[in-house]
Amino acid sequence: MDIRGLHDIELLQRIGKEAEIHPLIMEDIADVHQRPKYESLENGAFLVLQAMYFNKHDLFKSEQVSMYVTPYYLISFQEKKEDVFETVKLRLIENRGIIRQKTTDYLAYSLIDVIVDDYFETLDKLETRVFAIEQDIS
Repeated sequence: MDIRGLHDIELLQRIGKEAEIHPLIMEDIADVHQRPKYESLENGAFLVLQAMYFNKHDLFKSEQVSMYVTPYYLISFQEKKEDVFETVKLRLIENRGIIRQKTTDYLAYSLIDVIVDDYFETLDKLETRVFAIEQDIS
């Protein structure tokens, strides 16, 4: 399950209750100023990451992404409506690769991998822009 946009507190509370997510973890999900972290839980894991990317309008974006992973399901919480995980979702829909044959921990790995890959693309684009600015001012 992928939740995009964390403004609907009532929806978050319902999801937390249904998925039996501890209230302190739900607070961490709703508070978008968390540092990246990983917590091993009795029935799975919880992690918080920062995603960085350029959106379709070529604007730099940064947002908090949280994942609640159990052996049976994974719930991701994206701070904004833009979909950080679009490429993974396409792989699932089109049944490309081994992602559908694996467990939720592999899905979590795939989602983390997209975020890390976006770091490199974002840094390359920022480097290009900084270089262009340096050229303009010299």
